[in-house]
Amino acid sequence: MGINFNRVVWEGWTVQSFIDDLDLMVRIKVRQGEVTTPAQMKSFCKDNQPYYKKPIPEVYKYFTEKYLTGE
Repeated sequence: MGINFNRVVWEGWTVQSFIDDLDLMVRIKVRQGEVTTPAQMKSFCKDNQPYYKKPIPEVYKYFTEKYLTGE
């Protein structure tokens, strides 16, 4: 995957911190069929991550690969 999970994104929050915070919500939305495309994943992550409301490429790419493309 090539993701730097330790990169600090915002005030001590790392890529991994955002992934950990969003993981359950993403799993639920994918299972319910509400997030089915990479564009939807990007938007969902941006809108639901705490504090920082800009897209974090490593975060939405991680979830897209894990849940949508199966890579």
